[in-house]
Amino acid sequence: MTPRLDPKRDPARHVLKYPFWPDADQAAWRIANMPGDPLEPGGIGADWAPATRQAVAKAYGRWLGWLSRHDELAPAVPPAERL
Repeated sequence: MTPRLDPKRDPARHVLKYPFWPDADQAAWRIANMPGDPLEPGGIGADWAPATRQAVAKAYGRWLGWLSRHDELAPAVPPAERL
């Protein structure tokens, strides 16, 4: 029987932290979490609870980490085009 890898050490679960995200991804994240005002709606994540915001950032960072490990994270490519 193969021993199980500790999830904390599993490279497939590596999360690329926000400061290391490409600039376009950081800008999109800031806009998505920007609060609105009476005349303009906020970003999609503006009303998320802090725990939700943290979970979504971690999941997105995990995806960016996967792209990076597979040499598919092209910082010059806009985030939406990576999909």
